[in-house]
Amino acid sequence: MVVLDRLENEALHHLLRLIDEASSPPRPRADVTRLSRGMDGHVIVPFAVDADEPSLPLALLAARKAEQVHKQTGCRFIVAQQPSRDPEQRTYVWGEGRWETVP
Repeated sequence: MVVLDRLENEALHHLLRLIDEASSPPRPRADVTRLSRGMDGHVIVPFAVDADEPSLPLALLAARKAEQVHKQTGCRFIVAQQPSRDPEQRTYVWGEGRWETVP
């Protein structure tokens, strides 16, 4: 489990509020018990999505909001998606114009 400092924790909650306010139903659910940290120090925030595959609109929205939070706080977040009906239970991130799986 990743331990966040006070600034990261506040920034994470700000990011989650921004995504929730901008999302349309059904709203994605963040699983803050499964945060991880990438090799570059970014905090990876997994979201459960009720779908067969990851959502590109959510990925683009989350990237914009994460960039906004980064500019405000200096904290970097990456939103990962876990589609509920993915038969292989994979976790995805959108980057470089394509979906990538993350461990």
